[in-house]
Amino acid sequence: MLSEPVEGDDPVVVMVRFRLTNLAQEPVQVSLPLTSLVDRVAEPLMARDGLVFAQAEAGERLRYLFDTNGVGVLRSWGDGLTYEVTLAGKSGTRST
Repeated sequence: MLSEPVEGDDPVVVMVRFRLTNLAQEPVQVSLPLTSLVDRVAEPLMARDGLVFAQAEAGERLRYLFDTNGVGVLRSWGDGLTYEVTLAGKSGTRST
């Protein structure tokens, strides 16, 4: 663990994989909300070609790369984004 809070301009790399599973018989549409916080305040986000940028007075700042593996879409959701995908019925699993 870190002994001090991470500052907004500290370089950080995190790799995360989300696993979404549908246990129902029917297909289902699911969404995964995405946000970025600075000093506990959500930044307005926008996506372009899988890159997610925070919008600020000083311009755009790259926040993360979101690889959909060619399935689902990133959409605007409030000030953030949401990843939306339809999972097939029973055992429809998607890793992103």
